[in-house]
Amino acid sequence: MPPTGREMAPDSTTASTNEGEMNSKNNLAALAAAARQRHVDVMERARRALRQFEASGEAVTYAGIAKSAQVSRAWLYTQPEVRDAVDRLRDLNGRSTGAPVPTAQRSSQASLVRRLEAAHRRNQDLGSQVSTLREQLAAAHGELRALRRQPSAPAAVDLANWRP
Repeated sequence: MPPTGREMAPDSTTASTNEGEMNSKNNLAALAAAARQRHVDVMERARRALRQFEASGEAVTYAGIAKSAQVSRAWLYTQPEVRDAVDRLRDLNGRSTGAPVPTAQRSSQASLVRRLEAAHRRNQDLGSQVSTLREQLAAAHGELRALRRQPSAPAAVDLANWRP
């Protein structure tokens, strides 16, 4: 029986096995590099979507980010950097459903404090006005009661001198 190709050239088998291992290693390296690049690309799309939502002031949802970045919601949940950014944007947007306000147009912390202080002063002023008006109303009621108790002919009330 004639020898087979394997029996005739044992060195070629060894050479092809070594080539196969090298191709395998090259393939693995190429696959790993492609996976790394795919991750970088997907992260960049997610970051771009987050910046878009931040600039527009839209309500930030995982579904919205996933759709805009063309990734799955499940993937977004597995990425701590993305989750932190979504939480931060949700806090910035106040998690409200009102009209969206772009981040750049929102009031600063100092501005909000000044507005709150001004509203507090206005509230105090209105409180003192209410107190003054209540005192005047009580005085007017007292005068009316006194007038109603007089048995004589009704006296003309001098409205010209009456002040609120």
